[in-house]
Amino acid sequence: MKTARRILVGFTCLVHCFLVWSLVAADGIWTNDLPGKWGESTNWLNGIVADGVGAKATIAPQLSSPVVIGLEKSYTIGELEAQAETTLTNDGNDSVVLTFAVEGTTPRITPIANVTISRLQMAGSQGLIVEGGGRVTFYKENGNPSNTITGGLTLSGGVELIVGGVMVDGYTEAVPLAVGSLGSVTFLNGSLSLRPSASTVEPGTAPVSLNLYVPEGANGTLVLPLRWSGSSGDGVATPGVGLGGSLTGKGTLTVDSRYVRGNIVGNWSDFEGTLRIYSSYLGSGQVNDFRYGGGPGFPKATVELFGSQYPFTFRYYLGLSSNTTLNIGRLMGSYDGAYVAGSATAAYTLFWRIGGLMSDPNEEVTFAGSFVNGSGPCGVIYVGAGKWILTGNSMHTGGFTVSNGVVQIGDGWGENGSPGNGPITNYAKLVFARSGTLYLGGALVGAGVLSNVGQGTIIFMGTNIYSGPIYVDQGGLVFSSHSHLTGTVSVNSGAGIGIWSRTQGQGASIANLVLGTDSSLSYDFGSLANPNVPVITNTGSLHVNGTVTVNIVGEGLGIGTIPLLKYGARSGMGTFVLGSVPPYITQAYLQDDTANGLLSLVINSVFDTSLVWKGDQQGIWDFTGREWIVAGSGARTNYYDGAAVRFDDSAVRSTVQLDYTVYPQRVTFENATKEYVLAGNGQISGSATLIKRGSGKVILNTANTYTGGVKIEEGILQVGDGTTGAILYGSGNITNNGVIVFKSLADHSISSVISSENTTNLIVQEGPGELRLSGANTFIGTVEVKSGASFVNDNGSAIGGTGSRLLLSGGTVYLNQDIYSGREVVVASPSIISCGTTRRVDSPIYGTNATLILSNSGLLTIHSSLRGFSGKVILASPNGSSLRFNAGTTVCDGCPTAVFEFQPALGYTNGLFNRNSGVTYLGGIDGGPGLIDQQGTGGGANLVTYLVGDAGVDNVFTGIIQDSNRWTAFIKVGPAALTLSNCVLNHKGTFGVTNGVLRLVGDTAVSSVTTNVIVVAPGILDLVDASTPTLTLGQGSVVQPLRGNGTIRGNVVLGSNARLIPGRDVDATIGVLTVMGNVTLGGITLFELDRAASPNSDRLVANSIAGGGQLIVTNIGATLQAGDTFQLFSQPVSGFSSVTLPPLPSPLYWTNKLAIDGTIQVLSTVATNPTNISYRVTDDGQIEISWPQSHIGWTLQMQTNTLAVGLSTNWVDVTGSTLTNKMAFPLSGTNQTTFFRLILRQ
Repeated sequence: MKTARRILVGFTCLVHCFLVWSLVAADGIWTNDLPGKWGESTNWLNGIVADGVGAKATIAPQLSSPVVIGLEKSYTIGELEAQAETTLTNDGNDSVVLTFAVEGTTPRITPIANVTISRLQMAGSQGLIVEGGGRVTFYKENGNPSNTITGGLTLSGGVELIVGGVMVDGYTEAVPLAVGSLGSVTFLNGSLSLRPSASTVEPGTAPVSLNLYVPEGANGTLVLPLRWSGSSGDGVATPGVGLGGSLTGKGTLTVDSRYVRGNIVGNWSDFEGTLRIYSSYLGSGQVNDFRYGGGPGFPKATVELFGSQYPFTFRYYLGLSSNTTLNIGRLMGSYDGAYVAGSATAAYTLFWRIGGLMSDPNEEVTFAGSFVNGSGPCGVIYVGAGKWILTGNSMHTGGFTVSNGVVQIGDGWGENGSPGNGPITNYAKLVFARSGTLYLGGALVGAGVLSNVGQGTIIFMGTNIYSGPIYVDQGGLVFSSHSHLTGTVSVNSGAGIGIWSRTQGQGASIANLVLGTDSSLSYDFGSLANPNVPVITNTGSLHVNGTVTVNIVGEGLGIGTIPLLKYGARSGMGTFVLGSVPPYITQAYLQDDTANGLLSLVINSVFDTSLVWKGDQQGIWDFTGREWIVAGSGARTNYYDGAAVRFDDSAVRSTVQLDYTVYPQRVTFENATKEYVLAGNGQISGSATLIKRGSGKVILNTANTYTGGVKIEEGILQVGDGTTGAILYGSGNITNNGVIVFKSLADHSISSVISSENTTNLIVQEGPGELRLSGANTFIGTVEVKSGASFVNDNGSAIGGTGSRLLLSGGTVYLNQDIYSGREVVVASPSIISCGTTRRVDSPIYGTNATLILSNSGLLTIHSSLRGFSGKVILASPNGSSLRFNAGTTVCDGCPTAVFEFQPALGYTNGLFNRNSGVTYLGGIDGGPGLIDQQGTGGGANLVTYLVGDAGVDNVFTGIIQDSNRWTAFIKVGPAALTLSNCVLNHKGTFGVTNGVLRLVGDTAVSSVTTNVIVVAPGILDLVDASTPTLTLGQGSVVQPLRGNGTIRGNVVLGSNARLIPGRDVDATIGVLTVMGNVTLGGITLFELDRAASPNSDRLVANSIAGGGQLIVTNIGATLQAGDTFQLFSQPVSGFSSVTLPPLPSPLYWTNKLAIDGTIQVLSTVATNPTNISYRVTDDGQIEISWPQSHIGWTLQMQTNTLAVGLSTNWVDVTGSTLTNKMAFPLSGTNQTTFFRLILRQ
């Protein structure tokens, strides 16, 4: 084999001579078309193997075939160039290293064709340049050695670098293994993919930290993984784990954010370039998020949200403790599937401050995405000097503020564009440039310029207090009757101004009103009766040019005079003319009282053309029967299409037979005393609207297709009677202020919005047909699913807006989408929740002595409280899917009042686990086979502790209790008994019982890896019915303590790594551990003493006790005294390898009587015979009492009395006297008598 050449060079000089020994790198060209070893010279041109610092390895097979090259040992090169598809591997030897090193520059990889470096460890200290038009993959699998290259990574020339690997059990270390020690990535028109797997499910990718740099004029692409392992959800206090590091530079970085939780936890706020974000993937039932939590936004950057077919959300996921503002220097993008989300905390608003980079008044930027709320509101503040054009249909409620420049809503022609549903504040210029009708519910305030230059009509329905100038150049602007416009409103020729009036006694005010030629003045009264105050009060001036047309809309107007416009100073030669009025108004005119400044509408005649059902013929709704009267005249008539029809309590017959397809304008039921039934083979069709008034009930037994929607003002509207395939309608929004009951054989799929004007409304699903709600419903009420019925939750707010309730009264709920937070789920009788894929319930679940059956075919997560539930939760997944408790802004920590019963399908095991660390309460566990586990990372530092049994019900469980990445602890609490029958216990956290009975039956045995076993009174650990009725601990490599003061039924065998610690585990107090069997000690036995306690020492009580290992005794109480006796064992015990007792001061010592009666005792070496006390008066005026040194250990006592008393019984120990044979006391003239004596305590 030929490698590097070694050259010996000699030098001779007058003074001395020396030798230089040099190593020269060898460049090599791989020419073999077949797989081979790097070190085989026959694979290389001229037999020269590329190796050495600075060596260039060129992979150029003669036929350009893909090659796989195995490195049989470690090599060093400075450059790798692949002219054919190349795979480098470690040939199965993880110790092989490919080092990149070169003198004076940076090592590089040039992929003219694609290169994969598979499982091979890469090293070097000079960074790495990857350049060229090909693709390079750093492929790793969990367990492969990490790359150790340090320095920076540069991606150049269109190269694509993929940090790839395989997923193992939903989790992969491929990314950090491949990135290794690289600290930074520079993008010079290159791409970096951090997605390690093509899996479309939820792989977890181990997090990394990289400082990203994109120089000015350069660009790069970053592909984020589907999710980071252990990444945080919404509402957390800190960013958690994900992609750390900074982003700097002035170039362009394109980010592909796929699926969810590819969290950015580093600070990207110093980036001064363009950040282009999109998503290239959307799995079934999944959403895509770009999630940022690392800094105060992107104040120096241009953010472009783009795409074509995969919607995604731009989201700041940290929880807020107050209203918070984040900055984006410039926001743009042409994709209408991009969403910018609001706060992750319901109580606070996240404001996006946009436009800080837009200092040029001539700049124009378009954003086609939408702003939406998160768990909390989203607000928008525009501060740029240029024009920001918004064409997205934003739905956020946190407000929209224009503080500088120009904001244009709409592109000038389409029907898209909205500033959201919250308050609008305009200090600069707000321009509407769209067609169609836009309803805005928030209040309008400010002093800026407001204008409409589009053909559409903008309706401001809030309480608008606005002082700026308003220009209606085209289309129309309509304001609520709660509006006060203190500036000038100018209406151009052909444009219009209007008032939207829905409150009696409430009028709008306009300071100055200029009405151009051929302009219009419109009034929309809805169902309001004749207003009794001026609808508009002109508080300043009114200027009227040409002809101004007054248009009227309303359903409830009657004969009388309506004050439309009260004005003051009027100028101009214009006049008002009456335009359109409702068709039932048959005679009306305008009255313009210029002397008193009042424009009024005078209605002289109205005619109600609607048809009222009498049903006194045959009760058939057709086109010939004269079952109707005309409401306005009382004349008998037949039905005709286009008529408004009404059914009220005046009918003779309230069962209506409909065997035709009819096309009414409107169908109104106004019944309080009569119950209407609409039956037959016909249907209501066309664009009709159905209105229900009155407290009575209506049953629709027809399959209707009308599209005008439904409004229930009062009473009950029932669809079907359980025997017919009735259908409510074809489409249209629903306003429900009463009750809708679905009791049809037919399925109902309602995608329109259901709203309400009260909180007592009710939707009842009785079935047997399925009810599917998929609209973004805003009603606040109750959806009840009754026995045998099926309800499909097809939208996170399908069951209503915040404050709504899903009442389960025996039916089945299918979760095709999550249930959003802010609602509640109440279980009234046994009911089922099912899902076919991963779903979450973000609202609390309540129920009293209830039964909830979870028949989920995908992972079901409870993301809110279960503490209001009691009864039974049955885990009945048909395919072994799991129930997961989750934590975020709200925490699900289980339910101490519910028994979780496992009822899997045959051959499956259903799981229950908590995603987050902490205590999880299970009132009980029953059935099986089941799996108790946890999810997440952090090992024992993030322990999940299951406290099981507070429901106080006897249970029998079969299954597995284990831990995965973090530890699982399992503790039986509460009264009653829990039987673990033939269970597999394989967890590291604590196992034990603190109350009731924990019974191990069959093959159930405490795990050999459990790190703590507790038996705390009044708890009982019962092993009697176990296959091996013995608690065996410490036989392996894991240290296993046994603690507590409870009772064990069975035997105990403790190995060399066991620890026996009697006493209470929770507060380390003295206690007695009782074993109703035999005990074999080993390892270390730890006892504590406290002479003042009762009992005064830890104690082990057993039928028989065999000693072994070490015995260590510690005193935690007062100083021990001679005669103290401690009963450590109930039986004589011997066989300890060592016994360590607490140290005693002289002359005390221990006597070990463990082998005799299980006790230890404190004795003294002091003389026991009585002796005399001597005394003397010292020079400093004290009396010194002394006794022989042989009696050190005796206690000196004294008493002081009057002469009349003399010697009494009030002896007091002199502190410290047992440690000496001499004590001194000051002489006192006040003590008439003082006595001393010595006593010996045994």
